[in-house]
Amino acid sequence: MIIPDFRGENKEMGFYEESFHFYEFLQDESENMDIMFCCDEESFSVFRLQSAEIWMGTFIVTNIVLPLFLSLLGDYLYDHLFHDPDDDIDIEISVENKKNTKTLKYHGNYDNFLKLIKNKSDFMKLFDENE
Repeated sequence: MIIPDFRGENKEMGFYEESFHFYEFLQDESENMDIMFCCDEESFSVFRLQSAEIWMGTFIVTNIVLPLFLSLLGDYLYDHLFHDPDDDIDIEISVENKKNTKTLKYHGNYDNFLKLIKNKSDFMKLFDENE
């Protein structure tokens, strides 16, 4: 599920433009994931940011689909976005399991984020329900 953000003086609800591109990519690449935006289709805006930063948005996934989500996210970032490795990325991933929800908020170096999600076993430990 892709969660809206709130921006501007009026705290307008919307999604980052990159969220839509990633959504389309997920639709094309995975039949195993049920992907949706958490909103009424007529009540949101698209945030088009004019910067070198990559604003992906907020995603909620279950611990069961997390490995697939990470693989697809890595493929998308590596193959479809052509950014300088020193650019920054902003993303939030919340992972739900039987007991709780844990959230990773990342704002930092694009290349380091790719390295983090590429090592899935270490990344998954961040969301271990025994922690």
